[in-house]
Amino acid sequence: MRSIDFLDIPKYSDWPAILLGLKGFSQKKKTPSEVMREFDLEKWSSVLSMLESDVSMRASDIDSSRLGKIEIPIMDSGRFYLTSGLEALQAQLDHQIRVMARWGQNASALAELGAGYGSILFRLARTQEFRRHRFFAAEYTRSGQAAIDILAPREGLAIPTGYCDFREMRSEGAMPPLDSIIYTSYAVHYVDELSADFTGFFASMKPSVVVHFEPCYEHCDSTTVYGMMCKRYIEINDYNRNLASVLWRSRDRGTIEILLEEKQVVGANPFLPMSIFVWRPK
Repeated sequence: MRSIDFLDIPKYSDWPAILLGLKGFSQKKKTPSEVMREFDLEKWSSVLSMLESDVSMRASDIDSSRLGKIEIPIMDSGRFYLTSGLEALQAQLDHQIRVMARWGQNASALAELGAGYGSILFRLARTQEFRRHRFFAAEYTRSGQAAIDILAPREGLAIPTGYCDFREMRSEGAMPPLDSIIYTSYAVHYVDELSADFTGFFASMKPSVVVHFEPCYEHCDSTTVYGMMCKRYIEINDYNRNLASVLWRSRDRGTIEILLEEKQVVGANPFLPMSIFVWRPK
């Protein structure tokens, strides 16, 4: 991992030119069909094909195949670096472990909603902090669910899987155990506008706490060039723009308690850094 200056990012990424209007970009709306095309039909479907063609392949092999050979600029704790995709994933995971270890040690299980093919979940399961915990995964796409079902026994884990939809606030199949620590990681931001019942959807599962590792539009600082570029990135990609507002309103109504709020902590894409919210129903 090599430290770089913010002004050096255009050497390694096209996004500054796109965000400044100097390079064209085909904007897509994050409709349900577009999300399914990107993930169910393309990304996770290709992961599923790799797993089906190689019975020895594990989650770390998938991560290496997807991320290992690329070099990217990232943001971590307000500083910028040039690093590999795998190191960027680890930088993100370090912050996730830090927060989960604080709030999740006594949880009945770790439950990820919007789990993809389980990359974060399987990495957490290999840590000293959580290797004895139970795990649960819910995912929007069928190919992601199938990939987790294949990978879990290869990782020596029994992971019930279910379906979840943050747009419709709907879940099906297996449910997280009561008093789980339920978390999301770069999943909620694919819904451009969350409904007011977003917190109620999670509260209905009776968690010990809920943790969101998600980009937050409201955390982009419009008084800085970097903050304005992050805000513009979210806008042109049609990502979520009201997660923090929904949580703040639920807090002000007295239905949840926000235990932790950290702004723009780390981003494998420097213009889409994740913030961290920890909350629990009241």
